Amino acid sequence: MEDSFSYVEALEERYSHQILLSLFVKPRQKKTELLSSISKSSCMSRRLDELVQADLVKIERDTYDYNTKWVSLTKRGEKVAELISQIQVIATEPAELE
Repeated sequence: MEDSFSYVEALEERYSHQILLSLFVKPRQKKTELLSSISKSSCMSRRLDELVQADLVKIERDTYDYNTKWVSLTKRGEKVAELISQIQVIATEPAELE
C-alpha cells in the first residue's frame, strides 16, 4: 500500500460506508462512540485514519477534555455520504414492473 490512501480505496474498505453514513445522520460524534456503534473490530481505528487521509472525515480534539476526540465529515465527505445515502434509498426501493 502506498503512503497516500486514495478516497476510492478508502471507500472500498469494510465499514467505510457505515462510518460515513453514521456521520451523515449525526454530523459530530465522539470517536469512541462512533467506532463502537459500528463494530468492535480492531480495524475500526485504522479505517477511520484511512478516511482522514482520503479527506473524507476529520478528527478534532475537544478543547476542554484532551482525551476526547470528535469526528465529523469534511465537505468532500458530506458529498460522498449524501451520494451513498441516495444509492441506499434507490437500492431498497421496490423494483418497477415494466
